[in-house]
Amino acid sequence: MISPKVVITGVSEVQKQFEKAVKEEVKALKNALKLSAALVAADAVKSIGEVSKGDKKVKRGKKWHTISKEGDAPNRDRGRLLESINIKVNDTSAEVRANVNYAAALEKGTKKMKARPFLEPALEKNRKKINDIFGKEINMAVAIDG
Repeated sequence: MISPKVVITGVSEVQKQFEKAVKEEVKALKNALKLSAALVAADAVKSIGEVSKGDKKVKRGKKWHTISKEGDAPNRDRGRLLESINIKVNDTSAEVRANVNYAAALEKGTKKMKARPFLEPALEKNRKKINDIFGKEINMAVAIDG
């Protein structure tokens, strides 16, 4: 006597589709990281380019430099800070940093100088846009998979 049975197949096909979906979502997340970091970097650069009306000036060579007000982004001087802002993205994070030796002193302040932040305010300003970017990228990746 033959026993009745059913055979369920297709697991390997589902597994392939799942792996493809994961790859698309990882790609979307990395793209969201790149877009978000670029947004923050652009706003950091923009904030340095907007002149803060500080009341203290110092002479640097033949030019006078206006020191930004406490709490405002630093005023552009020679442009080294602006030129040093860069982005580094990997699969799980993105960094926006300024690679000049005085960047941390400007961002966080020192015992003798109040902060002139430019990176943290750029991040805070764009927090909602960053969330939207991640949502859009993930939704697009899921839509492609579905």
